[in-house]
Amino acid sequence: MEKNAVIPEHTAFEALTEKPKKQKTKRGWHQVPWWMMIPSFILIIILYYYPTVSTLFYSFFHWNGFSKPSFAGLSNYATYLKANTTPLEWLHQGIMTVGMVLVALVVPLAAAVAVNGIQHRRLSYIIKVLLVLPMAIPFIVNISIWAFIFNPYLGPLNKILNAVGLSALANGWLSSPHVAIYALIGVGFPWVAGLPFLIYLAGLQGVSQELYDAFATDSNSSWRRFFHVDLPAIRGQIKLVIILSVIGSMQNFIMILLLTNGGPGYATSVPGLSMYTEAFNNDEYGLGAAIGTILFIVIAVITLVYMMIDRRREDAA
Repeated sequence: MEKNAVIPEHTAFEALTEKPKKQKTKRGWHQVPWWMMIPSFILIIILYYYPTVSTLFYSFFHWNGFSKPSFAGLSNYATYLKANTTPLEWLHQGIMTVGMVLVALVVPLAAAVAVNGIQHRRLSYIIKVLLVLPMAIPFIVNISIWAFIFNPYLGPLNKILNAVGLSALANGWLSSPHVAIYALIGVGFPWVAGLPFLIYLAGLQGVSQELYDAFATDSNSSWRRFFHVDLPAIRGQIKLVIILSVIGSMQNFIMILLLTNGGPGYATSVPGLSMYTEAFNNDEYGLGAAIGTILFIVIAVITLVYMMIDRRREDAA
């Protein structure tokens, strides 16, 4: 190399954020105790894969859970897809999914960034405990609390609105057809205490202080640091939260069952609740299995499409 050669200059931030080259390592089977996973694989097959395959199998039969199943072909799928309430159920499911994804992306992330920025270790620890502690409340108890909050006569929500002069906003939150679906999205407000907060916080705590210090030499803007350091650092966590939120919103019909049971009318009906009702209330296990299979296919397609789009975005970058 010549003595007078010019070396390109890089900022400290660019040097720290530069991706290292991956090194391929060879690892033989004798180094991996794969046989230790056999008990786990057996349990996964019995508890997860067998019920899934069994559900797919019984979706092609008429079965009440007691008598011998009779082959029905695709009639269970046709019955559900032709039902007048099916489009309404999927519309409600779409509203619930979009609402829950937006909530999981905004509020817990803002809380995690705020907590991660606290320099006082004891104060930071206390706030973390206070935000995580509500997760220990049993699900049924939490739903009962929110049923009381939404009570139009005794609940504190309407009492607070009346007390501050906003009586016009007081509502029968779970009994109004135009409000109930949005009230269900509001369950858990302020949406901080939950798994997304912990996922974001764990990702942010994995960012080295050297990276923050290097960025501080270029800019002192908190917003710029959020968009140029924090968000890229937790991109994997954000993707995980989106996928978990989509899956959770489509599987979580228990909350709707306990609070509204799909009502008033069909104002909060969703496919998961319809699956439960057909199978356990109407003894149409074949029809319930068909609805469950459709839900599984929709969740799988949404997840795969999102992962493909995200992979293409990463390759393009």
